Amino acid sequence: FTLMTVLSLGMITHAQVVFVEDFSAYSDGDDLEVAYDAEGNYDYPNVWYPTFKDSERLGTSPKIKAGALTYDGYIASEQGNSVVLDAAKGNDDGSQHISHRRVTSEGISDKLYVSFLINFNGAKTSIRDFFSFDGYQGTTSYNTRGRVFAELDNDTELKFSVSKNSSSSSAVANIDGIYALNTTYLMVAVYERVEGDDNDVISLYLNPDMSMTEAQQSGAKAVATDVASDFDSSNEANIAIVLRQRNVGADISGIRVSKSWEGLWAGTPTAIKNAENETANITFNGQQLQLNNEQGGTVAIYDITGHQWISKKVDGNAILPLTLPSSIYVVKYVANDGSVETTKIVL
Repeated sequence: FTLMTVLSLGMITHAQVVFVEDFSAYSDGDDLEVAYDAEGNYDYPNVWYPTFKDSERLGTSPKIKAGALTYDGYIASEQGNSVVLDAAKGNDDGSQHISHRRVTSEGISDKLYVSFLINFNGAKTSIRDFFSFDGYQGTTSYNTRGRVFAELDNDTELKFSVSKNSSSSSAVANIDGIYALNTTYLMVAVYERVEGDDNDVISLYLNPDMSMTEAQQSGAKAVATDVASDFDSSNEANIAIVLRQRNVGADISGIRVSKSWEGLWAGTPTAIKNAENETANITFNGQQLQLNNEQGGTVAIYDITGHQWISKKVDGNAILPLTLPSSIYVVKYVANDGSVETTKIVL
């Protein structure tokens, strides 16, 4: 074994992956959102936070559920925990609740991709959006662009659609086919900036072929373009992804945000760094990993396809012999307080 290079998370993901969330920093039953402080404020650039609009903050925060969804070949499969959208909460009874997470402060120069796993347990018989992109300035208002919808026919048949903003039939583009409840799907939402005013494009892919480029995709896809008054969000200073608890019931896990299609499938399989005290120290001497940390946690090793070779609970100070095939690997250490350190090694 020869150590070729060691890269930090930021170096690995800078070029493509913008944001990764596997909810591993949460525990079962936690609120997704941070609580307001005594002055009614929250650290909105760095956490999941409630919508700025009082009319869309009437219910309760989505909750965390232990364990993640599984999808063969997806790099974020079975990683961390899930967030639960409650189908009983929504705008019909005035309990809708919308949660934001800023993912970039640079706006969108070309395309922004978001992939996630989702498993539905219910929805309304009319379309309801459960995910969107939002652009905003400051902390008082935002504009929603790129809405992903679900609806349920005959109590069992799911349909999916997407629009730039409006839910009118003339603005919504539908995914062909009927889909089932209690089935895990891989979804990719894409915000594409187009030169000019009010002409950006929103796309939705369902269960895409991860081995092919975006241009090669021939499966389920919908593309939404402009209707009147749907101005662009890409020139906003901040772009957020949004989970919308609006009469759609679903578990969601494995969120990845990238500036490229390929970045969704490759890169570092790790959670976003929510904890500040990343104290793990990972070293490699050619034959074994040495972990030096103040507390215990879990060490996992993945190859570049996302396949997990090792997952082991360890004390803070541990030695782990490696007898793996020659390849590039990512070593991820998640301490018990949720802090994360990731190191890339080449064997």
